[in-house]
Amino acid sequence: MSTRSKLCIGCAVCSAAIFVVMVPIGVFVIGPFVAQKILDQTIIAVPNMTQAACPQNYTWLFNDVKIQVPSILGIHLPATTLESYTQETFTTACEKAGMITSGADCGENATEYQMGYYTSPEMKVYSGENHDNMTVTMKSNSATIMSAWVLPLWLMGQKTRLILKAKDIKVKVLGIRFGGLTMRNELTCRGVAGQTSITLANSVCYPNDPKHQQYETNTYHAICEAGAMSLAPAPATPAPAPTPQPTPAPTPAPTPQPTPTPAPTPAPAPAPASTPAPAPTPAPTPAPAPTPAPTPAPTPAPAPTPAPTPAPTPAPTPAPTKAATFLA
Repeated sequence: MSTRSKLCIGCAVCSAAIFVVMVPIGVFVIGPFVAQKILDQTIIAVPNMTQAACPQNYTWLFNDVKIQVPSILGIHLPATTLESYTQETFTTACEKAGMITSGADCGENATEYQMGYYTSPEMKVYSGENHDNMTVTMKSNSATIMSAWVLPLWLMGQKTRLILKAKDIKVKVLGIRFGGLTMRNELTCRGVAGQTSITLANSVCYPNDPKHQQYETNTYHAICEAGAMSLAPAPATPAPAPTPQPTPAPTPAPTPQPTPTPAPTPAPAPAPASTPAPAPTPAPTPAPAPTPAPTPAPTPAPAPTPAPTPAPTPAPTPAPTKAATFLA
């Protein structure tokens, strides 16, 4: 056997040995690592989530799911089968005065509360954006869902957190199956106004009693965006300030028209020397005002005539007595 032949045989043996060693490494070490990396970078959103609750224990869900699968080093992966797995759902909340309160009111005290779990159906995904619709029945914790999910979303107008967790996920790529993978995605949800009535099948609300009367209820709708965004309410947009009315420009005062210059009065032409100017006619002398007649002085009234004073009546002379006569 020539040296060249020996070298060829040696290279073939080494190649086979490397292949035997690398295949298990690729399948059991590199493959799961890459698969887990892809799951960690996969983004999930639910643009349309519709739910309806049974009287207890179960919740009907219709999910319109959007899944963004990354590529590896710019290389788009072939079709990957995500086998059926158990999907756990959580939200954030806290206890206040013995009552479960929504995560939006808890601040830094919010912790994860499990709402339920369901079996996610098998799906096939590709690198890039994928869409899938699924209808599932979730085994649910009714008290937690009512206090930390339904009341905040549709009665209080708050946002809530949706956390999707899964363990022991199995994926199949190029016929090679990788197991033991995990997944965690956080979404931020807000309720959508409007309800529709629905009749739920017994397989949803009464799986062990197919002859039970079907349950009628209302559906609730929500939109869940990818990412753990703030649950605080959006600040109110201030009303735009009124646009001030433009100040009208002052009306300029009218420019006064210039006073027309009077035409010069022509000097009177002199009268001809031969014709004397007529003397001006004297104005008539006014007649003298009439002299008023003197007013006669009033005649005084005649003094009253005094009444005549009566002459005194002489006292009568007494007649002489007989004694006097005797003496005489």
